[in-house]
Amino acid sequence: MSDRGVNSEEHEEFEKLCRSQIDSTVCIDYDGVIAQKGGDAVFPTMPPVDGALEALRTISKRYTIILFTCRAREDRPESCIDELWLWLDKYGMAEYISEITAVKPRAKYYLDDKAGRFMNNWEFCLGEMGMWPE
Repeated sequence: MSDRGVNSEEHEEFEKLCRSQIDSTVCIDYDGVIAQKGGDAVFPTMPPVDGALEALRTISKRYTIILFTCRAREDRPESCIDELWLWLDKYGMAEYISEITAVKPRAKYYLDDKAGRFMNNWEFCLGEMGMWPE
């Protein structure tokens, strides 16, 4: 037992579970990544981004794919997730997606059109954001 009250054996098991989930999962955004931007906030109406289906098919051969989108947030109508599944099915993508969530899951990669990559360098990140350090 650690000084924080955590059993070291339980801690090791949890670490293994986390590592396993991270190593086997890719998290992909919806708007602007697999679907073109625009359209309705509840009902997904935009066509897929070119190459999205083929990319999902390829990624799914090695990873579990989780769709990570603000459309699944609790403050949205519950039907948003159902509508996303219908859209994914319409375009042949549903079979490659294991889950839709707004909660950031553990993953090896996060594919998002609004993402920046942190490379242990805040100056670089601020520059990428157009916010040069003073």
